[in-house]
Amino acid sequence: MSRFILLLGVLFLAASCDKDDPIPDVNFEDDAIFYDKGPNDAPQLPRNLSYTAVRFAADDLERSGHVGRDIRGVDFWIQDVPDAIKVIIHEWGNRASQPGAVLYESTLTSGDLSSRSWINHDLSENVRVPSEGFWVILEINTGDRDLRVTGCDVGPRHPNGDV
Repeated sequence: MSRFILLLGVLFLAASCDKDDPIPDVNFEDDAIFYDKGPNDAPQLPRNLSYTAVRFAADDLERSGHVGRDIRGVDFWIQDVPDAIKVIIHEWGNRASQPGAVLYESTLTSGDLSSRSWINHDLSENVRVPSEGFWVILEINTGDRDLRVTGCDVGPRHPNGDV
């Protein structure tokens, strides 16, 4: 099985720091699907819990041939190390604005994370790519600190990479 990597940015995943450019297309590689072009900055998050997410629609997954493959890992860039990050994968759900059932979740603590680096989280169990699409959500716990955690690229912004 090929490794399926998702590269995530901020607010929500693979978001752009510059919101005014035209919408880019989703990027596909043999073992990866992503919206971003690499981290450029990391906006400051409020204290305690914050969420960032990315969603991949059925038509993009079908076009790329990823439907039916396994999600084996999630990669994301962080600037500052928070207390914890929970990686959650949801099925698409019945509306694009709300994720469906949880397919996977795992919590990474500060000891699992490094500042100014890509975090490569291998799933403890593979998740089949659903034909209707899916979401990847990061629940970020900064505790009582104001931190710049998840990275964002220079843009342009993709609406599914900033939900």
